[in-house]
Amino acid sequence: MNPEGFEGKPDLEKTFPTIRDTFGRMAMDDDETVALIGGGHAFGKTHGACTGCEGDACAGDSPMTDPQNPWAGKCGTGPGKGKGANTWTSGFEGSWSQTPTTWNNNYFKNLVNYEWSVTDGPG
Repeated sequence: MNPEGFEGKPDLEKTFPTIRDTFGRMAMDDDETVALIGGGHAFGKTHGACTGCEGDACAGDSPMTDPQNPWAGKCGTGPGKGKGANTWTSGFEGSWSQTPTTWNNNYFKNLVNYEWSVTDGPG
C-alpha cells in the first residue's frame, strides 16, 4: 500500500478499499484492521529512507520474488545491510503521536483533529 494514498493521492474513498483488500487477504475484518493500524502507530515512529540507494530498488525483493525474506533492504554493506541506519522505509520521518512510548489513541485523534498536507522534508 502506498503511504501517500491510492496511486499517491490522499483520497480516502479510493484508499479505503485498498486497505480493506490488503488486510482482508490476511483474514482480518474491519475491527481487526483498525486495531492493528492503531496499535501499530501507538508506539514508535517512522524512519526516513536510507541514503546511497535510489527509488524502489532500495526496498529489496518483493514477497513474490523472495517469500522467505521480503523487502530486506539493499542499503549499506556487510552485516548492517538493510538494518538500523541502512533501513529503507517510506522516507517519512517522525513519531506518529506526541506520546510514542504510551499506549493510547492519539494517532487517530491526530488524523481527525489536524489538517495535513504533503511536503518534501530534508530526508
